[in-house]
Amino acid sequence: MTEWRQIPSYPLYEASDEGQVRRIVKGQKQRHHRPLAQHPGGNKKGYLKVALWVDGGRIQLWLHRAICEAFHGPAPPDHDAAHWDGNHLDNRPDNLRWATRAENEADKIRHGLANRGGRNGGAKLSERQIEEIRIKWRSLPRSSDAGRRVRKGATAALEQEYGVARRALYNIAHGASWGHV
Repeated sequence: MTEWRQIPSYPLYEASDEGQVRRIVKGQKQRHHRPLAQHPGGNKKGYLKVALWVDGGRIQLWLHRAICEAFHGPAPPDHDAAHWDGNHLDNRPDNLRWATRAENEADKIRHGLANRGGRNGGAKLSERQIEEIRIKWRSLPRSSDAGRRVRKGATAALEQEYGVARRALYNIAHGASWGHV
């Protein structure tokens, strides 16, 4: 049997344990409308929204936030509604929780959804190229001070081949950037 709970911030609406929202009609006999239509939220991340009527105006509400609030209480300050499994379409209360931004970002890394490395639209290099750079860096000629420093001018070919600056190559080779690869 479906469990419905009132959404504290929107008392004329209820959320279900199946990830739906419906309106409550108050009167002599309390009635419930059928669940509201869910629609993509206008972003590319796949979150769903529902439209609510509040004080004579229509508002758009993130479905996962409404359900999280109904089943887990109002959001603590600086917390987001987070999906345990990373599936934005699974809006059941047992898949949702309030999490800090840092916790939510850690979830994205765990689920493989973080916008880093090759998933970043601004990335010039792929993970495969990063591995190649690290291998080639180790074989570059070294200066005479205990072989720690790469000889001046030795990176020019790598800079040309990969289209990045010497400093970027250094950061890649030493894990300061692309450290997850």
